[in-house]
Amino acid sequence: MKLFFTALCLMPVLAMAAEDSASFKIVHAGDQQVVTSESLDKEFQQVLALSQWSKAQSKLKMTQLRFEQAKRDLERSKQLRTSGTITESKFSMIYFEYRTLEVDMINLPIDVSKYKMTAQYHALRVVEEGNPGQDHRLAQAQLMLEGVDLEIQTLTKSLELAGTAKSIAETYVKSGEKLRTREALSDADMERRQTTLQSTMIHAQDLEGQIELAKAAREGFSRTIARLKQ
Repeated sequence: MKLFFTALCLMPVLAMAAEDSASFKIVHAGDQQVVTSESLDKEFQQVLALSQWSKAQSKLKMTQLRFEQAKRDLERSKQLRTSGTITESKFSMIYFEYRTLEVDMINLPIDVSKYKMTAQYHALRVVEEGNPGQDHRLAQAQLMLEGVDLEIQTLTKSLELAGTAKSIAETYVKSGEKLRTREALSDADMERRQTTLQSTMIHAQDLEGQIELAKAAREGFSRTIARLKQ
């Protein structure tokens, strides 16, 4: 059921990344009324974004293959766990690998869409810079808002994964404490487990801060759009 639910969640974000970067028509500075240093720069930035878009699509395809394998591995490990032929530590590693790829399969399509919007933004800037009098600020602000929304989605999913990592690290620390009472774990190993836990906590706090910053940016772009529509 969990895997089925995940598949349903992935459907809309995968659809967002469906358009191939090869179909994008590059807007050239030389085709506009005037050519400026700014329009040339924006054409260059547009091409860079298209390159990143293409790379992100390839990475998504490769990750999808790994994710399908991770799903199969997880199902097998669940059976082994039930029969007692796999350790809890080994199962946790397999589960964490699956969760990492699960989040990647949500984040990567978002990255694809973000690079697409970046290319669209620079294309608009080429047109605006090369055709004095045209105003594309509203369309640009809307693209920025969409980009921030995607960034918030990415950070939120990363925070979920960080929560999983923190839970696993907490389990390792607790098991380590039990082993220490039996003197079956060295001080150095215990310190490493505690350091791992502290690292996951710092990472989660950093992601929370980034989410708040992105939300503040979203508020700013929303106000700009409302102002431009007046």
